[in-house]
Amino acid sequence: MSCICSGLALKMLSRTPYNGCAFPLSYPASVASAKLHWGDQSESDTNISAFVQQIKEMVPRLDKVKVVIYTQVVYRYQRTIRDLSSLASQLYLLAIRVEYDARGWVLPLKLQIDSICNLAHINCSCFDSSDEAVQLARQSSSTLQVLSIKMHMATDIPSLIHDGDGKYAEYPCLHTLKLEYHRALRLSPRPVFGGVSFPPKPQRLNIKANYPFGEDTLFRGNAATLEYLSMRMDPETVSMFKKYNVFTPTSHPKLQCVEVGDMLDLVPAPFATSVEYTRFVLAMAPGASV
Repeated sequence: MSCICSGLALKMLSRTPYNGCAFPLSYPASVASAKLHWGDQSESDTNISAFVQQIKEMVPRLDKVKVVIYTQVVYRYQRTIRDLSSLASQLYLLAIRVEYDARGWVLPLKLQIDSICNLAHINCSCFDSSDEAVQLARQSSSTLQVLSIKMHMATDIPSLIHDGDGKYAEYPCLHTLKLEYHRALRLSPRPVFGGVSFPPKPQRLNIKANYPFGEDTLFRGNAATLEYLSMRMDPETVSMFKKYNVFTPTSHPKLQCVEVGDMLDLVPAPFATSVEYTRFVLAMAPGASV
């Protein structure tokens, strides 16, 4: 499904409280996607589920709702998460993005996310650790398409695949994975998953962090689908690139772009040719080889 009507935004912000009245707006019949901003200053008691349900009645083709939560008030936040739980049980491709401001409000997401599942998109960037993001992802493993985790620490990233109790999570629909964290991942030894491919058929991999696994989990089996690859380079990563012929365009027919950070000396010629600031892009030219 694609967003046919670009730019449609249905906003629930502090000065535009929804009061249960029908919107005095006319939507094109082709609209299939909407973005809902939910702020913590609203005086409305209407929950997100009721709000989106009315939109759904007005826009019959709507099948994707992105909810962006801006909140600093704990009780409103808890209510919003409960409402999201109800939404996730409906037939929506629900994207969740949780944000909070630089003052560092501690939000009790972990108390409210147990029932949130069947998400298609998860963008988490407001946690000190990755535990809550990993829990959300595992609960939606069968439907998850896009996963983005950005935080200070990411010690729980391997639990995306294995929870330590012998339970593996499969992500058959996951095509885009982005991991970014500020503190270096220090796992000794790095976990090995015995042949697991994660994601199984990725299109985009963006790993702005230390490589989190002890083997080629991110590279195995992706030659036919991978379109974009961005990764912080080290000798181990380069070795995996070579093992799976990442630098050989004919082995990855859909791969259009490789970003490898600032480790120019690790990249084989002729790809280490275009440098801009602290990163460079390697264009996979037809016929090029290493």
